[in-house]
Amino acid sequence: MKKIQWLYLLAAILLVAGCGSTNSSADLNLIPVAEGNDFGYINKKGEFVINPQFSNATLFKDGMALVSAQGSKTPWGFIDEKGKYVIPPSFKYATIFSEGLAFVVNENEAPKAIDEKGETKFTLQNAEAVRPFHDGLAGFSVFADDGDRKWGFVDKNGTVKISPQFYRVGNFSEGKCAATIEINKYVYIDKDGKIIINNQFDGAGEFHNGKAIVVTGKKCGVINDKGSYIINPQFSGMYPDGDNYIITMGDKVGWADKEGKIIINPQYDDAKPFYGNDLAPVSVNKEWGYIDKEGKIKINPQFYYVLPFNGSMALVRSGNKFGFIDKGGKYTINPQFDEISPDLMVYLASNHTEHSAEYTYIETEFYDIGAITAKVKEDITPDGVRGVSLNTPMARVMAKFGKQQSDFNQYVARTILISNEKIGHLASVNIAVIGTPYTNQQSSYTDTTKVFNDQATPQEFLYTLTPFRKVFDKRIEIMDAIEKDVFSTYSKDISSTPSLRIYTNASEKIMMQDAGTVINIYVLRSTYVLQ
Repeated sequence: MKKIQWLYLLAAILLVAGCGSTNSSADLNLIPVAEGNDFGYINKKGEFVINPQFSNATLFKDGMALVSAQGSKTPWGFIDEKGKYVIPPSFKYATIFSEGLAFVVNENEAPKAIDEKGETKFTLQNAEAVRPFHDGLAGFSVFADDGDRKWGFVDKNGTVKISPQFYRVGNFSEGKCAATIEINKYVYIDKDGKIIINNQFDGAGEFHNGKAIVVTGKKCGVINDKGSYIINPQFSGMYPDGDNYIITMGDKVGWADKEGKIIINPQYDDAKPFYGNDLAPVSVNKEWGYIDKEGKIKINPQFYYVLPFNGSMALVRSGNKFGFIDKGGKYTINPQFDEISPDLMVYLASNHTEHSAEYTYIETEFYDIGAITAKVKEDITPDGVRGVSLNTPMARVMAKFGKQQSDFNQYVARTILISNEKIGHLASVNIAVIGTPYTNQQSSYTDTTKVFNDQATPQEFLYTLTPFRKVFDKRIEIMDAIEKDVFSTYSKDISSTPSLRIYTNASEKIMMQDAGTVINIYVLRSTYVLQ
């Protein structure tokens, strides 16, 4: 990853992806690696302790690891250090455990929090997305009435402690959390949701030891817990490294101390932190090696990719394979593995405090299809659409929907009456009248003139549902629900298929069609003959 992305955008990484302190160190005695497409776990000698068998695998934490089973619709579960399931793979998606709880979802279900026995503690029925607990609170989002996603927080009992009101939030750390009240403008809030640092930053990281990195304009600096600068914004990139900071100046990377004084001159193409070790990774001419605390090269740049040391070992990539080296640059485990768990890579790259966003964010699988069918039932009645029928004169249709003669085209037989009317965050509705109110009138022996006839009646109505996001894939389920809740009293044509259904009653013929991206419902006269 380029240094500008990795360093300058630290606030976005910590804040948007939701990575932050998990308050519990992972166990690195078992390391998740892949042979081919299957993940297993090796020990520090490179020997498989748990054979490759998972499509995804995380680090062990508190004796458990999150894994996904191959070829299952509900692949996610938790194993112990012997590879046996502690919580069976029964979830469609899951987060890692944090502070004793994890969030999981299944098909057509909302996110729920489970404990380490797999027992449900609470369900966030209305949550659109959720992240793990940090400092006693978990962030969750909902779609507000205006259609925007807003974030709030719940405690470990599932009680909403901060109502959803922020466009973006980070994770709580030391009682504070970065949040936006305006898009891309960050402040800090306390656990009651009260703004306690009201400076508006362009980016904001978590607090550690009373300090946080913030971005103002295109420059990074450091504030204290009162919001006052202790290092003025001056660096184009900044990342914490113990009491010091990796900094970017121009196109080069170096180190500054806690007061912002340069201690290793910016001279490297990229770098990763010391994190208390004697050596730190640096990139020179697109190859990675390691320097000491005086900036001297100790392991020559030769690797495609490296991570900071964890004790006496460091993960490196040589060619297309991953292995481990010691502090002399010699292999302790030869490069032989095809892939390393993203969880391990982020954990080692972030001083054992962060986990991959892949395992710290899940979205709901519950969508209230009933809200869609309720709207359709309200709109489409046995004798028309929203109070007008196929026998209603155009003058009344125009008055009902606020249309003028100028809204109708002489040559196009479709006029939009309702456009992109939202059903919450689930779908939108378009309504069109089919049939032109213009008729031909002979103006001379050879010419005709189009004349608007406001007493003409519609030929048909077209009601179009456009499902949003994940509901998009539930079109057939939506059609099933509409059939049950709206058209159950109609006669269903025997030629109907799952994607094209035809219903009739005394006054209407309904044709409901899955058109690939939308659901079209045609309201026709009962005598209409389908071609």
